Amino acid sequence: MIFKPSIISGYIFREILSPFFVSLGVFTFVLLMARGMQMTSLIVSRGLGMDIVALLFFYVMPYFFVFTIPMATMLGILLGLLRMNSNNEITVLKSSGLSLWQMLPPVAALAFLAWLACSALSFWAMPWADYQFEQLLLRTARERADLALQDRVF
Repeated sequence: MIFKPSIISGYIFREILSPFFVSLGVFTFVLLMARGMQMTSLIVSRGLGMDIVALLFFYVMPYFFVFTIPMATMLGILLGLLRMNSNNEITVLKSSGLSLWQMLPPVAALAFLAWLACSALSFWAMPWADYQFEQLLLRTARERADLALQDRVF
């Protein structure tokens, strides 16, 4: 049997998509806070420009997304289906003749899209971003030698 998208599948997909994006933003923000303290020290104590710090954040993002996309996928599916269950929408769908197997394709579609995004980030974006990050750090250290020096380090 070939899956034919229906209004119900689109509704379930939209219900799990909104908590996915909210949790993706929250998880990414939490992980960036630790890196943000290091970057803030570069701005305040070393006098590094905001453009360079913004580029450094941009080059770090693929690394964080590899961790946050699977977490956000799990939490988005869980919260979306829990909300539907608390409003008795799952019960109504089941009593109208829809089985759990027929509710599975939108959930599987989001999981598949998350897997594709994480695979693309792992295979292509992360190596490119790591290389660019190192090149930017080396270029900045060459231009400003005082950034590489640390107090009380021999």
